[in-house]
Amino acid sequence: MGNKLPQKAVFGYASGQFGDSMVYTMLVTFLAFFLTGPAGIAAGPVGTISSVGMFVSAAAALIVGYLSDNCKNPTGRRRPFIKIAAPLLFVSMILLFTNFGFSGTSSIVYYGAMLMIVWCVYTMWFVPYTALGAELTEDYDSRLRLRNRAAVFTQSGNFVGTVVPMWLVGVLAARGIAEATSWTIMAGILALVSCGLFMTVAITTKGHELQVDVSKNKTNIIKDTFEIVKAKPTKWLIGAILCYIMVNTIIASNVTFVITYYSGLSEGIVPLVMAIQFVIAFILVPIIGSIAGKMDKRKGYIVLFIVAAIWLFAFRFLFGLFEPSVFSIVLLGVGSMISMATYWQLIAAISYDLVEVVEIKCGRRLEGALSSMQTVLQQVAGSFGMLIWGWVLSFGGFDATAAAQSESALNAILSLSTVVPAIGALLSAAFMFAYPISREKFQLVQEALKSKKETGTYSTEGLERIL
Repeated sequence: MGNKLPQKAVFGYASGQFGDSMVYTMLVTFLAFFLTGPAGIAAGPVGTISSVGMFVSAAAALIVGYLSDNCKNPTGRRRPFIKIAAPLLFVSMILLFTNFGFSGTSSIVYYGAMLMIVWCVYTMWFVPYTALGAELTEDYDSRLRLRNRAAVFTQSGNFVGTVVPMWLVGVLAARGIAEATSWTIMAGILALVSCGLFMTVAITTKGHELQVDVSKNKTNIIKDTFEIVKAKPTKWLIGAILCYIMVNTIIASNVTFVITYYSGLSEGIVPLVMAIQFVIAFILVPIIGSIAGKMDKRKGYIVLFIVAAIWLFAFRFLFGLFEPSVFSIVLLGVGSMISMATYWQLIAAISYDLVEVVEIKCGRRLEGALSSMQTVLQQVAGSFGMLIWGWVLSFGGFDATAAAQSESALNAILSLSTVVPAIGALLSAAFMFAYPISREKFQLVQEALKSKKETGTYSTEGLERIL
């Protein structure tokens, strides 16, 4: 099925990653900067409300996953949710990046509430979209190819989501528009583009997903989630996701602080540095795809994450030898780019292979439940990452209003972009090493599933760690 998927559907599905990455990257990279700047909220509370917002959306992900798995809409199980999420995300993003003049507790309450809404609406898009990828093809290598195509748009979206916001705000401010208003306009423009791409996914993939009869399903959220969690390989996948997303969130939130506060460079340098870093990530896409194709996507993940960790550890101690410059910042970020590009390119393709494992055990395809689990893990890990980021800066003595940061604050900023993510990358690689589904093992899984459908029985030989 994967090999016969029309290029229009492949391109349409993959293009959704541009909008997804643009919104996600903008949120995790610039929301904290906006809230501690134009919105006037201290770093500690910003970390807290960001954490709470992600926790709430994690609960929403479970609901969306269950509803999409059991959706009986004639246009498909995932498409209706995407169509609803698009306009809602556009409106909520504008409201999140608007300064209504609140201060103190009222400001914290407003932005905390809006952040919860934005993350919940984002979940309504992300869970069905991710699940749809597993339905478009059931082949191990075809899933990798589909995600390789999507990775091109992922890095393009990351590029725009990191470079355009600060640049566009600067352009608007230079034209006499107030800084707070500039942030609102910027958010509206990027959200509009993203939502247009979400609708493109819904249109171009219509009729190409696997048709599943859910009329006889007698299940609930808890049962479906438990079916995913109790599968033997799941615990290792959970560990890999948690370890990486936690530090990825910290890196993304901290990058502007490394540039402006630690290195003392102008805010105007931020778009340039990020542009160069994501050009590097874009270049990495075919390299990662080639390594994963030749070695197996699981082994490729492990090798590349170890390389990233070594790079980050080295730069914790070598960074001080460089004069603050665009060059030194870019070198520092190479390790982060390797791990980030590898994760987003391979993790969905790796997790898709759990669908057939779960189907063997419970007789149902639970792509939505699997995608919601991944979303929950990413949001929970992201919330902890934001919490750690905010309070580490606070304990380090960071003060956005100070003329110069203390030595402890500078050390905290540097460690949050080097040692902390290096440890997370190594732990993620270790969990992936224990994850038992490889190309060869997946072939056995498919044979077992086929046997069960035809005869009602199947062999577990060679699948002891999987089934």
